[in-house]
Amino acid sequence: MSTFTKFITITSTALLMAAPLYASDTTEKLSETRKTSSQVEFLSTVLIDDVCFIIGEKLACLEALDKDNKIDSSSGNLAKLGDKLALLTEKWKDIAQKGMISNTPLWKTLHGVTPEDEAIFQIFSKAKLVYKPNVNNDEGKIELLFSKFVNLHNGVFDLSKCDEADKYLRFTTNPSIFFALEEANNAKLNIFMAPHYLINKFITTAAKPFDGIIHNWKKATVPIAFFLRMSSWTNAAYFYYLTTKSVEQLSNERGAILYDATLHRGGSAWRDTQTLLVCNTKCKKFHVCFVNQNKD
Repeated sequence: MSTFTKFITITSTALLMAAPLYASDTTEKLSETRKTSSQVEFLSTVLIDDVCFIIGEKLACLEALDKDNKIDSSSGNLAKLGDKLALLTEKWKDIAQKGMISNTPLWKTLHGVTPEDEAIFQIFSKAKLVYKPNVNNDEGKIELLFSKFVNLHNGVFDLSKCDEADKYLRFTTNPSIFFALEEANNAKLNIFMAPHYLINKFITTAAKPFDGIIHNWKKATVPIAFFLRMSSWTNAAYFYYLTTKSVEQLSNERGAILYDATLHRGGSAWRDTQTLLVCNTKCKKFHVCFVNQNKD
C-alpha cells in the first residue's frame, strides 16, 4: 500500500469520526475549495488542527514502520517521507518530521523504547567509546560520545583520528550498517552495540539474523550487547555475539571483546582468519563506557 493510499485511508477514517462535530463548519469550505484545490489540498484545508495532527502522526508511524524501509540512513526514511508528502502542506510535513526526531516520545515508540526500557535508553545514550593508544595511561585518549549522534540508533563513529583504526574497524549502533556487505579488499570488522529493545523491535526486519539468539538473551541482567562480524562475510548468520556481560562488566573491558564473544553458526575457523586477527589487535585499544561516566 502506497503512502498516499495510507494517507487517504487514515484521512477518510478521521473525517468520518469528525464529521458530526465539524459538518457545519466544513460545508462552506467544501464548495469553495473544490473549484481550485486538489483532493489533498482540500483535505488539509477542511480538517481542523487536531485531526491534522492525528493523521500526520499516524502517517509518520506507518511510514517509519513500513517493512520495506530500512533504518540504515539518518535521513533516508525522513527523505522518503518528505518526498511522498510533497503534495501536502507544510503543516502536514512538519507533523510527520517531528515524529522522526530522536528522543521524542513518538520516536522512542517507533524504536521500541517502552517505559520499562527508559533507564537502559538513558544509559545507552550517555555512553562513550573510548580510544586509548596506551592502556597504561591517558596520553592520546579520545572519547567519542553516543549522545552526538543525530539518531542514537543510527550512528557510526568517526575513527579517523584513532591511529588509522577507521581502515580496520567500524563501530555502529545500526543493525543495517552492521550487516552491510563489502568487498574483501575493503573489509572491516564491524562492531555493533545495541540494547535489547532495539533488536527486539526490528527482529523481523533489519535485525532478523539475531532471531536465533534473542530468546536466550537475558534482558534483565544484560540489557546491552555487542556483536562483531567482518563486513566481507556474505552469510548474515555468521557473527560473534556477546550477550553475557552486564553494562558494568562491559565498561571494564579492555579490548577482549572478540575473544569473549560466541560465534554464531560459523565454526572456530572464523577466529583464525588473518584479517580478523589484525582487526582485533586494533580493537584492543577501544572500550565502551556505559557506567560511571566520569571514569574509564
